[in-house]
Amino acid sequence: MPIAQTVTVGGVVLVLLSLDDFPVGFTVRLRLLLADGHSIAERQRHQEAEDRRQEVAQRGALEADEAEAEATFFARFLPVPEFELEARDDRGRQYRNWGGGEQWGSNLEGRAEPIFTPALDPAARELRLTVPEVQWRTVAGRETANM
Repeated sequence: MPIAQTVTVGGVVLVLLSLDDFPVGFTVRLRLLLADGHSIAERQRHQEAEDRRQEVAQRGALEADEAEAEATFFARFLPVPEFELEARDDRGRQYRNWGGGEQWGSNLEGRAEPIFTPALDPAARELRLTVPEVQWRTVAGRETANM
């Protein structure tokens, strides 16, 4: 069933696209992206501009130093969000998130399909989904954007 609700907190945009209900549980499809001006998005834009500048400066070079090449390789990795989606209905029942797929792209947006169990309570009238925190994992460490 379509949900199509959007929440923006601290420059992180979470779009809930749909919920698929099954006899043993349910899946939520969502999209996560960064609003213009978010510090990670700005840092990525700066890194891309720096990479382009370095490529132009190094066009005539035959071979880069191996350590420098490795550092450049790791610097190009984008931050990846880590978050837990929690689900609870209006009758107090909490649903357990037990995995699902996710994909994060180079354009600073991603998709996730967390899977929950048990099946939705047919007597429930409302399902509340929350993301207490989003952490951004990079090669160098973590940054936190609370939601």
